[in-house]
Amino acid sequence: MIKVNLTMPWPIQPCPCTPGSPSKLTVPRCLTDAFRDAELCATALHETFSKACSFEVAMARYQSTRDQHVLPMYEFTTQLATLEPPPPEQAQLLQAVHGNADAMDAFTRVLAGVMSPAEFFSGDNVERIFATAAAKQAG
Repeated sequence: MIKVNLTMPWPIQPCPCTPGSPSKLTVPRCLTDAFRDAELCATALHETFSKACSFEVAMARYQSTRDQHVLPMYEFTTQLATLEPPPPEQAQLLQAVHGNADAMDAFTRVLAGVMSPAEFFSGDNVERIFATAAAKQAG
């Protein structure tokens, strides 16, 4: 009989889709994340079993890649789940989004999990949204 040691040398973080997690508000995104993470994990295990690298290295790479993809949406969803008004800067941005079809579409893509919040709230995108709002107001 083969014994399996389930003790891991690094902290295992719960899936952000676990019950009670704010991410359960975006179930379709959670399913997409689960399929992506399963593929990343399978790749890491393949690297281990093919002796391309150690289990620890493969799993560390998997965790780093997973966290890089999930963290912006997790943080955004956690902020939304507080049910608090957005910070003033974000409120101003959302006001500038109003009436801007491209910006509204982009924000909807964030909520749908198709666009990363990091991309939407990037400096270049925020500047573009404010510039469009200013031009609309001036003109």
